[in-house]
Amino acid sequence: MRTAIITGFSNYVITEDGRVYSFNYSTPRRLHSHITKYGYERVGLCKNGKQSLYFVHRLVAEAFIPNPDNKPFINHKDEDKTNNRVDNLEWCTSVENNIYGTRLQRIADSNKKVILQLDELGNIVNRWKSQTDAGRSLGLDKRNINACLKGRRLRCGGYQWRYEND
Repeated sequence: MRTAIITGFSNYVITEDGRVYSFNYSTPRRLHSHITKYGYERVGLCKNGKQSLYFVHRLVAEAFIPNPDNKPFINHKDEDKTNNRVDNLEWCTSVENNIYGTRLQRIADSNKKVILQLDELGNIVNRWKSQTDAGRSLGLDKRNINACLKGRRLRCGGYQWRYEND
């Protein structure tokens, strides 16, 4: 397993599989990582008494993956944000990252949840396959329907809106 000193932090090393070790102690210690609300792994590195947080996938990519085209983002090939092995990562652009794998299909599927159109008393008026179908049929902006579904708005087109399975 290869290791590399983390750029700018001479007392830390990272392995090809994303383990970070500190040499600030008498024996090397593996740092504990934390998962962000978006599912990415982060570690805290100290320099001059100040701790900063770093994404593990970025540390691995910067240490082991050449970036001749100076691409700013890192893609997880298997779409598992906690799999920070060097063979699972690649440099990419924002566009490449957004269209990779199943991301677009997952977004499309989330927009196809069955929704309910409710009157002012909460009675079901209609059942729709998606926000798009309801918006097109009723001449409403699906973004306003979505705002109701997410709780940011009370009504759209005079109706309340709820997901069928909520």
